[in-house]
Amino acid sequence: MNKPNLKEVEKRTYISYHQDGLIDLFIGFYILLFATGILFNTILELNTWFVIPAIFPALIIPIWISIKKRVTVPRIGYVKFKTGGTNKLTAVFLALIVAGLGTFFLFGLASTQSWALTLRNMIN
Repeated sequence: MNKPNLKEVEKRTYISYHQDGLIDLFIGFYILLFATGILFNTILELNTWFVIPAIFPALIIPIWISIKKRVTVPRIGYVKFKTGGTNKLTAVFLALIVAGLGTFFLFGLASTQSWALTLRNMIN
């Protein structure tokens, strides 16, 4: 009796789990929102519309997870993967959050005219 290659089965399951096209739809919708924000900012001079694409990824993640559970999981089933790379991914994610918050406070607390000078002084 042949032993199944668990690495290959895990790889095929992971790939089929993420080939449902949901991420493609959300990326397309994000690009549409970004273009709409630029249009409203340019033509109608409504600066608040430009903020919507910035918060869209945070708003869409819970919707993406629930659609994934309703569409993809019934189609292929559910497999719990090994958590070998989770710690590295979490560390990278936390580092990006800290870097983003640091950048926000660095440039957000500076006056609107001096942020470019602050950046130039940091580079030089």
